[in-house]
Amino acid sequence: MIRLPVLSLLVLLSFGSAMAGDINGRVIGVSDGDTISVLDARHQVHKMRLAGIDAPEKAQPFGQTSKVGLSSTVFKREVEVIGSKRDRYEAAETEARQQRMGLWQDKDPTPPWDWRRQPRPAARTMSGG
Repeated sequence: MIRLPVLSLLVLLSFGSAMAGDINGRVIGVSDGDTISVLDARHQVHKMRLAGIDAPEKAQPFGQTSKVGLSSTVFKREVEVIGSKRDRYEAAETEARQQRMGLWQDKDPTPPWDWRRQPRPAARTMSGG
């Protein structure tokens, strides 16, 4: 059997469990461009947000592109997750803005933190008739 090198990820926040230490496991899900789910050896799922990334929301312009990009990098890969509690997007955001990458290439981009605060339209219901 050929073994691939383990991909190390720095994780910003762990949503599914307390970060008592580093986690080794397989990426079993990619929620969006900055959130993954990792299955560890004890079959526990850890949902985590990656450090240094504030990706567009799924419904936001470039959101799906961001998710696909992360998926192609980590999905089904063995990873080592290195925990961190810091919430720092500034360096990644600054670089993305300067290089006009992702959503920052739009003429009038909406930052993800503003997008999340915007009211969403109410869900439509189907009516017979």
